[in-house]
Amino acid sequence: MSALAGPQSSPEASPQASPQASPQASLHASRLVDLLETRSFGRSIRWHDQVTSTNTLAVEWAGIDAADGSVICAEVQTAGRGRFDRTWKSRKGDNLTFSLILFPGLAADRLGMISVAFSVAIVATIKNLVRPKQIEIKWPNDILIDGAKICGMLQESAFPSGGGQKRVVVGIGLNINQTGFPPVIRDRATSLKIITGREYDRVEILASLLGHMEDSYYALHKGRGSILRARYEARLSALGREVTFVKPADGVSAHGIVTGIDARGGLVVATPTGRETILTGDVSLKME
Repeated sequence: MSALAGPQSSPEASPQASPQASPQASLHASRLVDLLETRSFGRSIRWHDQVTSTNTLAVEWAGIDAADGSVICAEVQTAGRGRFDRTWKSRKGDNLTFSLILFPGLAADRLGMISVAFSVAIVATIKNLVRPKQIEIKWPNDILIDGAKICGMLQESAFPSGGGQKRVVVGIGLNINQTGFPPVIRDRATSLKIITGREYDRVEILASLLGHMEDSYYALHKGRGSILRARYEARLSALGREVTFVKPADGVSAHGIVTGIDARGGLVVATPTGRETILTGDVSLKME
């Protein structure tokens, strides 16, 4: 079934905890389903006390019997990872670490727009909580407040051999109630509690976030990518600024001014030799 049309009917709620999960994990899963206003996102959920990586488990589940919009959430990950195999550290029970399973009806070259859509959704979820602080998006999908990272995302795609349905797993880590971070990232990480001084109900925030993510996901399938791109660009930290990057064609370091993103979610940079579109890799603001 194409995600363009959305689910034909709302699936039965399926909260699950791992066999060794605590009663608290089971309670979180049940509360989430009660709070959800989505059609499919989070309607099938597995909540674990501890896993190596929610993305790893989600990839396995996606290859068996997971439905579109299924979620794996964990109190803590022992081998959480971000882009380029960077580690993701999160204190147990303080934050949201989860992965979403998708079977998108999108062309392969437009899968990058999922990260765009979900970045917009994350901003929509937390913007009223942190006002008057300004939220920025660091391409492709880091969410920053006052230059410090509050949320990261890792998108992984699989194209089964033999023409099977493509699947995408999106892992998200959102810092909620953590107030202490390891020294190596202390100056570059933040949380809702650090910013506002308040303790937050993580399950309520996850329910809200999944609702915004589903709205953005269906907007993307309904041809509203340009609206999502505009909202993303309005928060893009590098927009109109000079950056350095490695050119995808030849691996040569280059620099230029960021002018926006394209229909694939690629970063568009105007260089002295012409326009470059970056679909993967690291981009750094050029120091003045």
